Amino acid sequence: MNDKDRIAQLEAELAATKRAATHMMVGMAMGIASTPEGREELAAGFAEAADDPDPAIAEMAQAVADAIRAALLADE
Repeated sequence: MNDKDRIAQLEAELAATKRAATHMMVGMAMGIASTPEGREELAAGFAEAADDPDPAIAEMAQAVADAIRAALLADE
């Protein structure tokens, strides 16, 4: 496998890991907060964490906030 193919493979694996982590966090959020208000509060907390100076934390926190809010909309 050449370097370009290996990089593409690693990027795909990283994207899959991020999706899995987001999915797991949303599942936990739905278990922790049983009301839409509680879930929005959790989403707001993750959105605040998206201001973290560490770009990895900021990206993950925003992804989780967005996914929780999307799940809330899907439940309406």
